[in-house]
This record gives sequence, structure tokens and C-alpha cells, in this order.
Amino acid sequence: MSGRRSVVGRAIAQVRFDRARWIGTAAAIVLSVAITATVLHLAATLTSAGEREIRAARTTDHVVVRGLTIASEEGAPGETSVLRETLGIEVLDRVAAIDGVDAAAGDVERFAQLVVDGRLVVVEDVSAYVGRAWVDDPGLARFAVVDGRPPSGGGEIVIDRATADASGVALGDRVGVLYGTGIIDADVVGIVAYGAAARQPGTATLMFDPEVIEEAVGQYDTVVARSDTRTERELLDAIGAELGDDVEVLTAGAATDEAVDAFNGSQLLVRGILLGAAVLATSVGALVVASTIAITIAQRRRDLALLRLVGGDRRQVFASMLTEVGLVSVVSVAVGLALSVIAAGPASGVLRRLAIDVPADAGAPSAQILLLSGIVGVGASLVAAIRPALAAASTPPVESLRGAEVARVAVGRVRIVAASLGAVVGALVLVLASGVPSIAGFLLLAVSAVVLAPALVGAVGAVAERPVALVDTTGLVGLRQARRDPARVARSATGLWLGAALLIATAVLSESLTASLTDTARSAVRADVIGSSADDDVPTIAEDTVARLAADDRITAVSAIRMVEAATAPVPGAAIESVDVGAVDPATILAAYDLDVVGGDLVQLGSGAVAVHDSLGLAVGDVVSLEFPSGTTRDLTVGAVFGQRFAGFGAPDYLVSLDVLAAVEGPGLFSEIFVSVADDVDPADARNVVADLLGPSVGIVRGASDYGDPAGQIGPARTLIDGLAWVAMLIAVVGLLSAIVLSVGSRRREISMFRAIGGTKVQVWWMVTAETLVAGVLAAVMSLAVGLGSSVVLVDLLAGDDPVPWTLPAVRVAVIAGSLVALACAVAVIPARSATRLSPVKGMARP
Repeated sequence: MSGRRSVVGRAIAQVRFDRARWIGTAAAIVLSVAITATVLHLAATLTSAGEREIRAARTTDHVVVRGLTIASEEGAPGETSVLRETLGIEVLDRVAAIDGVDAAAGDVERFAQLVVDGRLVVVEDVSAYVGRAWVDDPGLARFAVVDGRPPSGGGEIVIDRATADASGVALGDRVGVLYGTGIIDADVVGIVAYGAAARQPGTATLMFDPEVIEEAVGQYDTVVARSDTRTERELLDAIGAELGDDVEVLTAGAATDEAVDAFNGSQLLVRGILLGAAVLATSVGALVVASTIAITIAQRRRDLALLRLVGGDRRQVFASMLTEVGLVSVVSVAVGLALSVIAAGPASGVLRRLAIDVPADAGAPSAQILLLSGIVGVGASLVAAIRPALAAASTPPVESLRGAEVARVAVGRVRIVAASLGAVVGALVLVLASGVPSIAGFLLLAVSAVVLAPALVGAVGAVAERPVALVDTTGLVGLRQARRDPARVARSATGLWLGAALLIATAVLSESLTASLTDTARSAVRADVIGSSADDDVPTIAEDTVARLAADDRITAVSAIRMVEAATAPVPGAAIESVDVGAVDPATILAAYDLDVVGGDLVQLGSGAVAVHDSLGLAVGDVVSLEFPSGTTRDLTVGAVFGQRFAGFGAPDYLVSLDVLAAVEGPGLFSEIFVSVADDVDPADARNVVADLLGPSVGIVRGASDYGDPAGQIGPARTLIDGLAWVAMLIAVVGLLSAIVLSVGSRRREISMFRAIGGTKVQVWWMVTAETLVAGVLAAVMSLAVGLGSSVVLVDLLAGDDPVPWTLPAVRVAVIAGSLVALACAVAVIPARSATRLSPVKGMARP
């Protein structure tokens, strides 16, 4: 026991004595633990809060009736879009008439958004805006009035409490509602809650009188029923017997489980990014610990030798070093956890601004999250310290007594040759192959680059000698110091290039997507201005917009697109799949957009034909069977084949006339509208003129050069990834700063002697800066290799059946790589300033 106490006591004394050496390490651990705990808290909150609210809104046991599945389609990671048939109004009457049914209600969910003061109300943490029928029965309703009363008749709505608070709408206010085919006026007569929550997770909800919904839509998405005398199972069997196989009947519990799974799936991408950030932060923090302790051990060779000479064995040296790291990490972890409690609120606010539904009352990380983060933080630090601690324990006492200077560490030739060969092979496979081989090529390239990094330190130093010497030859001393311990420099640069590689990969991916979705589409635009829906995934443009624009003398041509999902087999015998169908006016669309008709004539759409994209392999005269959500199936003859899609995700491969779609689905909102203006309208004013005429239902008004920009769809995810990458780089900067401070500290006598013989402060500053310059250049090279390599894989995986050209945003990538060099030089300011202030006499007097 006394031996253990002596080890701990000696470690405490040593940490206190060397506290200046541990400051950088402690700061890196604090940041990495704070980030880990915060993002784990956010990831857990995203799912737990939403699941809790969805389950709490289910009030009683009941049965859900819905249409059969027509087709399903995989969307973003974790998300599946299911296309179902709708239910006729008569289904509700049939269910209500079943013996034992005490209450039944129909529900239909459609896009609906508030319009206040001529503008669509946008809630920062909402991703869906819906309107649905009010359900009176408390046993079936998921929403309950908390202020006011339910809607009664046309012109009245209730809104959820969170939307009311965010929009400033109060009881009695008269607002506009974008719903159905346009904007209608309504009075707010009630405020509702979703169970105990202020709103349904991620959704802003408006509710109408059921009769209004029946008249406007004429169909239901679901019918729900409950019984006071029958069990849920008995009720399910009775309804199934009445309605037969034309519908799907399931219990409320099963429907709730599906809703929870769908919600969790919608958060999968964000949670994956957050968990990846936690791993990245922990890894960078561990690298900082490994780098710092390696330098510390090198500087304490005399102390370790004395400990061995007075009887200390290898185990004691090893235990002493791990104990020091453990003490520093425990204290740092405690501070980091406290910081995460403070940072949880602001971090939640940032996610809400990215339209990610984080509850306003998310609070601080739970005890479990804090405990897990603490264990990970301390554990990662100790694991990172094992190798340098073993090296310290294995150093012979006599060798250690030779001096405190870090011995030059050489990189083996076999390692260089093997890693170089692996990098070349990986790069070739990455460029020439696709799919799984491409991923394997990238992994081989990345691993080879990491193994080769220490050797690159020497190469970077050699290449930099001439330009560094042109500034001042004293910089060569800094280069030699970096080349003396290349592994330390490589570790210090790792966090920088990891973060920068993420930035480069997302930049290339974004540019490639934009190019694939817009480059050819923009050249096909013949209109002057394009208006797009306020929501990227939902049509919002009012039906009367076309007529209003056409009536203005400044407008010469107008053509709109309506979108809907349908189901079809792309080729005979293939599986049924969900597809996007566009509806256009064949008489006006070609004047607005060049679809590049390669077969047939688009005029045939006016006679009930369908136009198909040439990638489908169909020809004029073939028959396409499309099943629409209303349950109506139309066998349409191919009247035209086109080669140019509209821009954006989900661009339709099938086009029908507006009249055909209205006949099967009724009237609806448009997704895009193309507008041409008169010659006497100044092109610079065209967008403003059209924007004034379009009204609030159009979210974005663009010129042809901006058509189809996908920033609204990929922007939030990219912003989140980029932000977390910069945070990881911040930890790396702290680690690099710590390493350089320790490196400068180990050369105090050398620097003092240089100052004593006439060296200037500027020369000392350049000496220190040159050392950090090597780390910055190495980080830039590594970030380019890994970032560009990973972007090739990402673009290849994203392309699927449609080619996505790999497009390099050269300027942005160059700025990212160059910023690493600038950042490394900026890091040198603090240690360089400290070195220039060193008194020659005092510095040489230190042992």
C-alpha cells in the first residue's frame, strides 16, 4: 500500500512541478471531453425525446385502417418513403357502423403552412408543415385543446402551441393558410398540444374541421376506431372482416412503433454525424496526449534515469507515467464535463437553427452520458499514454543520463517503400474502379498515407529548406528540429488534416452534386426567372399563380410543374417501385425549358400520353402503367422521349399533362414555375418584378444561372459536418501549440546561447515558425490525399445508376489546404513570443 501511495504521491508532485508542460494536454482533453459529452447528449435527445412524445400522444387502445402499400423507396440514410393508396370517404362510414365500434374518425395529412403579414411562417426547428382533420373523440385524438376551442366549419383552424409561440399568432387572429390549391383566410380559434408536448416532433400542425377536409380532399389517409366493449384484437378482426383485403388494419401499438421507427430513421444521418464527431474529438484528444507525453518523457530522461539508478524498476517507471496521465486526465475530464453542461443549451440552439428538431427543454447531459464520456476521456488518454510510457520504462539508465536532447528518430526504408507502394496501388484502384473496390482503394491509400506521414516530415523539411533559407537561415534550425522527431510532428498534424479532409470531402461532394443537378439543366432554361417551392420536398406554389402572372402585361410566358409520387414497374416484369411523376402544360413547357425531346412529340401529352426519360429504355408506343395515391391506375402510351431532366433531387422521369393528373388526384399545388418577361423589362429587375407577382407561396426566385441549386437540401448537413470538423481542428491546434511550447522549452539553453551571440528576436521567431510550418504543410498534403480520395468514394456511392461527375472546387480546396499552413504559422506566435522574451543569462542558467 505504501508503495502505491509513493507512486501516486510522486506523480502528484511531478505533475505540480511540470504543470506548465501539462497545460496544453489538459486543454485538449477538456475540449475533446466537452465535445464528446455534448454531441452524445444531442444524439440521445434527438431520439429519446421524439420517441417519448410520440408514445405519450397515444391515449387509448384502438385500431388503425390505412391503404395498401403501392411502392416504397429508400431515401436518405434510415429513411424509407412509402407510397400508399388513400381511403374513400365511405370507409369511415363502414367502420363506424361495425358492431362494437364506439368512436371512429378519419384523418388526412397534407401540406399546410401559416401565412402572416404576407409571408410564410418558417419555424427554425421544423422540417414538416402539415394540415389535418380535427378529431373530437378524446380516446382517438393525439392533439388536445389547451386554449380556446376546436374548429367548427370553414374558416376556422387550431394550431399547435409551439407554432403559435414561434409565429406570434394568438387566439382570435386572422391568418392565411397555404393549403390545397392556394391561400385561404382562417381564424385561429384554438391552441393545441401533442400529448404533453407543444407539438408533434419536427412538425408544425394546423387542424381543420373534419367536414372541411372531406370537402377539400375527398379521401382519407387513415381511419381510426376504438371500442369500449371489444378488445383491440377483436376490433381488429371485426374491421378486417368487414373491409377485406383492400386495406391494411393494424393496432395502435403497431402504428406507434412504426411512427417511432420512422422518426428515428429520419434522425439517423444527424445522429451518425454527431457520433462521428464524438469519435473524432476523442481520437484527436488521444493523439495530443500521446504526442505531449512523448515529448515530456524525452525531456525528463535524466529524472527517469535517476529513478532507475536508485532502485526503481521498469514497472514503477511505467506506473509513474500512467499515474501522471491519469491525474491530469481525471481533472481535465471533470472540467470538460462541467463545460458540456454549460454548452448543451447553445449547441441545441445551433441544431434548431439548422431545422433539426431538438427539444427546447433538452436540458443538460444525463448522468449516464457524463459517466460514459468521462470513462471514454480517461480511458483514451491512458491508452494513448501506454506506448510512450513503455518506451520510458525500457530506456536504459546509462543511455538516459547522456542528456535531455531528443535523439533523432529515423524512419525505416522498408516502411517508406511499402507505404509508398500501397499509396500508389490504392490511388490507382480508387480512380479506375468503382463500388467496393473503390472503397478498398481509398482505405489502402489512407492507411498508406498515415504510415508514410513521418517520412513525409523529412521530405517536407528538405523541400522547405531553400525557401525558408531565403527568408533567414535561422529557420533551418527549426526545420532540423522538426525532422529530428518526425513521428511527433506527424501526430501533431493528424487532427488538423483529419478536420481539413472532412472539409475538402464535403466541398467536393457539394460541388459534384451541384454540377450533376444543374449544369446541363441551367443551359436548358429558356425562361428568365424560375420560382421554386418554399419547401424543397413539398409543392407550395398556389394554383392561381399561373393565371395571375399571365394577366400581367410584363409577363410573356408562364409554365408550371406539378409533382406527385406514383408506382410503376420500370420495365415489364420488374418490381414495383415508387417514382416521381411531373405534370406540365405541353403547350407552354418547351418555351420555358428545353426537355431535349429525342423521340415522339410532347404535344401527345394533351391526348393523355406520357413522356419518359431516355434512361428508362422505353420507346414511343410502349405502354406505361402508373398507379397514383388515389388508387387510380392509368395505362398510358409513351408519346415522347426526352433527354433533359429538370434540375434537383427527385427530378421526374415521367411527365403527364396537368389535366391527366388533375383527373386522378384533383387540383393541387405546383413545385416550380417558369416565367418569361417582356423585352422592355430590365433583366436586372426581372427577378424583383416576378417575385412581387408570385406572392408568399413561392419560397425562392432565381435566374437561369442559379436554377436547381441544391444548397437548401444539402446545406444543413454540410454546415453541421463543417462545423464539427472545425471543432476537431481546434483541439488539434491546442495540441500543436502544446507540442511546440514543449519543444521550445526543451531548447531554452540553445535559444539563450543564440541570443547571447547576437541572434535577434525576429530570427528566433522565424526559427520557431519554421518548425510549425512543417506540421502545417504536412497537414495540407495529408488533407488533400485523404479528402480528395474520400470524395471520390462518396461521389461514386451517391451516383447509383445516374452518373455524378466528380467536380473539384479548386479555389475552395486550395483555401482549405492553405489555411492549414497559415493556421500552423499562427500557432507559432505564442511560443515564438515566449522564446523572444527569454533572457540569455537566465535561459543559460537553467539546468
